[in-house]
Amino acid sequence: MPVELVLPSLFLEQLRESGGAAIADLLLQAADVDDAELLETLASAVYERSWEKLHCGSWKDVLPMWRQAFGFASFLQAKCLLQHKQPLKCLKMLDMCLMMAGPFAPPESPKLINEVEKQIINAGQLLKPRLDDEMLSIGDEMVAQRPQLQFPVQRMEMPTLEFFRHHVMLQNEPVILTGAMEFWPALGRAAGPDRAWKNVTYLRRVAGLRTVPVEVGSSYMRDDWGQELMTLNEFLDRHIIPLLAKNKSVTSIDDTRSHPSLSKKVGYLAQHRLFDQIPALRRDIIVPDYCTVQRVDDAQDEEDDDITINCWFGPGGTVSPLHFDPKDNLLCQVVGTKYVRLYAQEESEKLYPTEGLLSNTSQVQVEDLDDEKFPQFCHAKYLECVLHEGEMLYIPLKCWHYVKSLSTSYSVSFWWS
Repeated sequence: MPVELVLPSLFLEQLRESGGAAIADLLLQAADVDDAELLETLASAVYERSWEKLHCGSWKDVLPMWRQAFGFASFLQAKCLLQHKQPLKCLKMLDMCLMMAGPFAPPESPKLINEVEKQIINAGQLLKPRLDDEMLSIGDEMVAQRPQLQFPVQRMEMPTLEFFRHHVMLQNEPVILTGAMEFWPALGRAAGPDRAWKNVTYLRRVAGLRTVPVEVGSSYMRDDWGQELMTLNEFLDRHIIPLLAKNKSVTSIDDTRSHPSLSKKVGYLAQHRLFDQIPALRRDIIVPDYCTVQRVDDAQDEEDDDITINCWFGPGGTVSPLHFDPKDNLLCQVVGTKYVRLYAQEESEKLYPTEGLLSNTSQVQVEDLDDEKFPQFCHAKYLECVLHEGEMLYIPLKCWHYVKSLSTSYSVSFWWS
């Protein structure tokens, strides 16, 4: 059964009032047309105009209705591609819809994605399991030397929510929480190895054909940093698998297919809301109960009640520069290990915050310190830890933190207020 698109009247009204009457008219025509060629023309026109609206200023200033317009336009483009029997291109267009429109994407999108994925399977376009994938387990290797901890973060095994609030959150105390992830299917402990994120074959099957934004370069503070769109399969083949094979000395890689060599630049699938995009992976994790704990009793601000869930997937050596976030954070380690160093907000003056838009990020390169330029940094007090699989690190809001992957690593962060 074809997936029909419903255009909300309030959205169309807002669009007209904000100078988007032409786009509103095009969308109405496209949603009600049967001719495939005309649909393609109309959808393309809306796509181009709404794309311009998304890129005419700062992303944070883009009005929701323009993201919504782009979502509808890319949805219609996807329907055209599906009619032309191009399911892979259709799936990529739907991913563009979900990534750019976010929560404003058409609610019909998941249903169309299911339809497209069925066509891909029926057409035999789903990649077969790879021989070398079965020999590799993500996160088992160690590519960076494990540091000796001088000021270790305190560890607690599943404290009560009340204890967590009074003795951890309200004290702004970083803490490693253990035992709270045992039933996550992503860990493969309770549900078995078939859904474990260490399992390359599983990741390819569930999400391999999906398009994701990958940060390319050493860090967003460096000049070599940029972003590229690629499928998860391409990300694995360029940035993950060659490193795993090299570190494990795997020599029996299947030579019957091309296996791209390791990219010269580091690739990091970082701070992306992957689980909004791919519900199958969302079902592999569980929102920790600690995310329901509020700093203020009877907090009523519904807007801030939302929990933002991001993924962080990359090879060993990936770095998040020293920075802080405006919300409380639980960093949950699913695969591999990470080194984390934390500084209280009171140490900010010694951390040399960057001026301007990146004022939440330090100018200091933690592992390549310029003592002459930043003489006070070495006097800043800090805590540190190595975060292992199945452990959560609570990072208080505005607590500075530097993160480095010691192996191939897959983490999930939960931000809440």
